Amino acid sequence: MATEENQKKWSQLVTSAWADENLKKRLLNDPMPLLPEQGIEIPAGAEAHVTQDKNTALALMKNYDPFRSPKHFKMTDLLKKFDKTFSATGTNSGKIGPDRTIEDVMKRWQDRWNFLFIAGMWFQDLFNYDFRRTEQCIIPYATQEGEISFCAYNTGVGWRNIIEKMHMTSTLTKWYEEHGRHEIFAGGKKVNIEDKEHALYLREEIVTHEGQHDHDKLGIAKTAREEKMQARDKKAENNKVKNDAVYDARMAQLYREVVMAALLVLGVGQAFAATTTITLLQTRVPEQMRGRVMSLNTLLMMGIRPVGDFPAGALISVIGAPVTVL
Repeated sequence: MATEENQKKWSQLVTSAWADENLKKRLLNDPMPLLPEQGIEIPAGAEAHVTQDKNTALALMKNYDPFRSPKHFKMTDLLKKFDKTFSATGTNSGKIGPDRTIEDVMKRWQDRWNFLFIAGMWFQDLFNYDFRRTEQCIIPYATQEGEISFCAYNTGVGWRNIIEKMHMTSTLTKWYEEHGRHEIFAGGKKVNIEDKEHALYLREEIVTHEGQHDHDKLGIAKTAREEKMQARDKKAENNKVKNDAVYDARMAQLYREVVMAALLVLGVGQAFAATTTITLLQTRVPEQMRGRVMSLNTLLMMGIRPVGDFPAGALISVIGAPVTVL
């Protein structure tokens, strides 16, 4: 009941601060004395910090796309969903605590939209530790040394090990010596259960039935591998449109216009390079060395080059002559 009353008073305080700039500054700068004035209880030893998250509101406005959203899902519905969680306007959307009633459940179910929140956990090490990411952690841990974020407590320098060693009352070995090891259940052993009766049962006709095929009939992938295979098959199906006579004729024309012209330029350049090389060798090499130098050049040009013809021929049989030449 106290939690619900605090929630109502907090909603009223936020609404008043939105209309009163001075009250808003007090709430943001020093909320500790203000909250008790408004009748909001603060647990002993706790601290209160209030921030104005304009980025969230701007992100909602920026990323909401009415043309890509579900049918009948308006911007007002999106704002109501967030207000349902944070109670910024003081609207009673039904309690969610252990004291909730069936009326509260039905009141929350009146909203036709549901959100699926997917969060990723970033476990950092000393190589990729990011202090800014640690500051943005939304999960606080209450420890003997004060509040420490989940990200800082479990990653990086290892605050968990530091706190546990600071307040450790006994080592594990010493505890086992004084109290003995606790009983290990399962682990290859039979667990003694007093009552084995339960309300769960298996329908034999379903268990022994053949594999599930309804997803296959609807074309729904059941695994990530099947999704990739479906995407590959769909891409191949779209590419089949290109395998027609008009497309082949167009590719042949481009081959004659582009590739053949490139081969002509390549051939002229190769002949020019060969002629220039032989001329330079005969004019710049000493006369007594000219014969053996020319023989070495002939060996390299006519003896080594054919070695590359074998892999080139293999590539032609696999990917075709045009691609091999390019």
